[in-house]
Amino acid sequence: MLSRTKAALLGFVEKYVEVYRDAGKELRVNFDCSWESPCVTECDSEGSCIWTPTAQNIELNFNKLEMGMDMQIHPDYQDYFCCFWSDHLNARAARGDLQLLMVWNQDDFVRLQENLIAHLLMKRRLGQRDTLFFAQTEDENYILSVLNGTGEVVLEPVGQEPGEILASDLAEFISELKPVVVD
Repeated sequence: MLSRTKAALLGFVEKYVEVYRDAGKELRVNFDCSWESPCVTECDSEGSCIWTPTAQNIELNFNKLEMGMDMQIHPDYQDYFCCFWSDHLNARAARGDLQLLMVWNQDDFVRLQENLIAHLLMKRRLGQRDTLFFAQTEDENYILSVLNGTGEVVLEPVGQEPGEILASDLAEFISELKPVVVD
């Protein structure tokens, strides 16, 4: 059975693909042969590839990060990043446009964890609550994060304590997003 977070993400991904199809556009990315992904379906001779969000076919987890940071990563956050291989997804929320961060391949999942460790160490050094980033906003001074202790989605000024709760959890937040087609 799917968790609420995975069900919300699956619903958003289905809408995302449909919006692109309805606009007559393909999901494309410039191919880097050293950065392969299970979500790439076709490439042309100029290095442009068609891709589609693809269910992960291996079990990913945050176990090493949790041991190293002596913490339990919120289950909603684990469900979010352990669901699809995908390029980042553009969306619109009530407060503006954003980009949902996704993992492209296993190496990208490792890179996510490395960046998350650096983020958590900074938060702890500043005496702030543990937050887990999952999206970029149009304003580079803010990110969207999950408060690890509660699962709430927050607007977080970079390097500062989160200022505003946007949703009670990831499932609620994702369910309210609208896909955005980017040229």
